[in-house]
Amino acid sequence: MTTPQNPYGEQPPEQPPGQPANPYGPPGEAGTPPSPQNPYGATPPPPPDPGQQPGGPGQPTYGQNPYGGTPPPGYGGPAYPGGPQQEEPSKGLAIVALVTAFLGCTCIGAIASIVMSVIVLRRSRDGRNHGKGLAISAIVISLLSLAAGVVAGAVIGVLANYASIDELETGQCITAEGLSGSGNSVTEITKVSCSDEHDGEIMATVDLTAEQAEGYGDASSRQLCFDAITAEGTLEGITDEVSVIGLTSSSSPDAGDRLACVAFNTDGSQRTGKLG
Repeated sequence: MTTPQNPYGEQPPEQPPGQPANPYGPPGEAGTPPSPQNPYGATPPPPPDPGQQPGGPGQPTYGQNPYGGTPPPGYGGPAYPGGPQQEEPSKGLAIVALVTAFLGCTCIGAIASIVMSVIVLRRSRDGRNHGKGLAISAIVISLLSLAAGVVAGAVIGVLANYASIDELETGQCITAEGLSGSGNSVTEITKVSCSDEHDGEIMATVDLTAEQAEGYGDASSRQLCFDAITAEGTLEGITDEVSVIGLTSSSSPDAGDRLACVAFNTDGSQRTGKLG
């Protein structure tokens, strides 16, 4: 039989009997299998070092921007503890409440300031500063304004009930402090109904002339009142139990000042009803 020929012109060496040929080695080497070859012709890189970051030097790791530069928000940016930072709330309403408390010196202004301040305090429950200190100051000032208004109103009301001697008219009844005829000053004159208990009754009034004012005194005032009461026709109401005193706004009256002739019980007790 004819031996097959190598088409490339070389004859393979003869294989010793009983030893198979190495299918991976070059022709003529038998018994030793060659190292596997990279079919792509490049030498494979060595295995990575266990302590080295994955990807090797020069390659981006996880979380890094592979294109360089600043990473976009939400991808590797700095984290803020406690969540996103909140904006400072406006204190406009608290400022308006404080200004109203200062300028609105009336009951309506004080109440409006308190209402706005309460709204600010309720808003401050969210933990932010809406002007809590300003609101508290506005409430304090408003309360002081209200208290001052109440006191002033009470004083004005009391003073409004007091009557000056120049306002007294014949037939009116009054209550007063110091109405005793002993020469003490008479104060706190208040006009009341004659059907109620009262200290004295105006029997007559005289508007002093310049001559009467110049010579005015206790004796002249009693004579002036006697003449005036007689002219009014009520002299019969003056008895031993009733005294008469002449009252003027000043111990040294001027022309045009009024002399009020007041009848009162001599023992200082109060009266009920009219004399004349």
